[in-house]
Amino acid sequence: MSTSSVLIECSHMAHLLKDLLGHPVTAKETEPFEPHPVTRCGLVTNDDQLVGIIAADLHFAHLAGAALAMIPGGAVDDRGVVNDEWIEFYREVANVLSRTVNEASPQRVRLDPGLEHDDAALDGIVEAGGLTAAEVTIDGYGTGRLLAGVNGLAGSFSFFSS
Repeated sequence: MSTSSVLIECSHMAHLLKDLLGHPVTAKETEPFEPHPVTRCGLVTNDDQLVGIIAADLHFAHLAGAALAMIPGGAVDDRGVVNDEWIEFYREVANVLSRTVNEASPQRVRLDPGLEHDDAALDGIVEAGGLTAAEVTIDGYGTGRLLAGVNGLAGSFSFFSS
């Protein structure tokens, strides 16, 4: 396994999210956290080997999904209850983020929504570490947390650096 690291600056990711969501976005590193299970999107290699993850707390998933769907920020009041429509839009946000990861990765990775990943395998990616947690604020919507990176055979890299 490679020990090299490929980092994408917070400002780059904030710019990507701003362009996608149509709102100013800031991102900064934060402490690792346990993502909500419904938000976990596995990143795979060309041979469908799970090597990374994009995941979030439920609040960020709802914020990003609502922003992409152009639902007013004031409507996002999740209270811990999964909103399937917002999660579907969040998955598109994760898909866009995965393309940026692929550009920085020494090996091609992608998010493949057609693949089902075992919960234990996704947990293993999170528990292995080497991922970066970011606090992301979407102007007019609020703040949530995003966890992302690759720590499998492709080497280790993450989305954000300070």
